[in-house]
Amino acid sequence: MSEPSMSQGYALDLCQVVFVAKVGGILAALENASESPIETQMGASLVANCIKLGCDLRVGDLAIDSDPNVPVRVVIRPQHAVGKYRADFHLTMVDTCSQEVVRAVVECDGHDYHERTKKQAARDKSRDRAMQALGLRVFRYTGSEIYNGARDLGTELLHTMFNLIMGEPHG
Repeated sequence: MSEPSMSQGYALDLCQVVFVAKVGGILAALENASESPIETQMGASLVANCIKLGCDLRVGDLAIDSDPNVPVRVVIRPQHAVGKYRADFHLTMVDTCSQEVVRAVVECDGHDYHERTKKQAARDKSRDRAMQALGLRVFRYTGSEIYNGARDLGTELLHTMFNLIMGEPHG
């Protein structure tokens, strides 16, 4: 294989700069929309895992690249209204070939506002049931889980959604 010409090398460098700028813009938008550091960390994990998996990624109105030939599109909407609630993240995964769709919400639970009391736990369970009634998968993570392994949680979540969309068992 021959070395790329100077113009090819420049084009590759430019593509990398554009890619990094797009990812940086997406991460900044996620951070601005996040209400806590654990939401920012989870959002970054979801973005990184979508890129790693080669998904056509959109976060709100921002896109990394819109390629109709990519088999899976993921749309991440931070702080998205779901019924009478607002989810930390609303995810839509689409198989671009079959048009099968899986929708999910991700809830990032800091200790101060979730499951500290029976009332808080009951409120969260009620939210989960309301979102599930709308056909959404609910993924709820504690702050400790996110701080200790956001990357793995994002991988697990996206693989679960991918298996659902492809009709494969998950576990």
